[in-house]
Amino acid sequence: MLVNLAGNAVKFTHTGKVEVAISGESKGPRRFRLDVRVTDTGIGIAAEKQARIFEAFVQGDPAVARRYGGTGLGLAISKNLVTLMGGDLRLASEPGKGNAFHFSLDMDVAQQSAESRKQRTNTGIPARTLRVLVVDDNPVNLIVSSPPASWRAGDTMSKPPSSAAKPLLSVRNAGSRHAITNHRPHCQRARR
Repeated sequence: MLVNLAGNAVKFTHTGKVEVAISGESKGPRRFRLDVRVTDTGIGIAAEKQARIFEAFVQGDPAVARRYGGTGLGLAISKNLVTLMGGDLRLASEPGKGNAFHFSLDMDVAQQSAESRKQRTNTGIPARTLRVLVVDDNPVNLIVSSPPASWRAGDTMSKPPSSAAKPLLSVRNAGSRHAITNHRPHCQRARR
């Protein structure tokens, strides 16, 4: 659901931003409420089309569907999944200003054994075996996209695209094992 909502936000936002906010709160000793909000400054959806946007094989506008592609199933599937889990997927949108999709789910908190806690904290990756290079043209993304501590990343560098060529070439020439990925449409995507 989150991948679909965020993917749509990125697809329909040419300038501005996409924000994914996830928060939660305890609702008792064994209950938790998860709140998810995906907002963008993209093309938006006209008020008269918002009610139908969650129907299967429906897209907001045929011209938009031709330009961006898609089947019109993602939002229908996401809405059905949220509904099956006891929540409601909602939309607030204004053409030319963007969208805000939001859902909340009340969940039971799983009991965790000592063995499963141990497995989650010990990834089995030896320290300093994974090197990470983050390349992005947005300085905020360079700050927040550091790998989690559980990855035990050895060397981590964050660079804007204009200064990333030298580190990328050194990675390639060293024959090191790296996964280099950038999801920006104007950047090439490579795996080594």
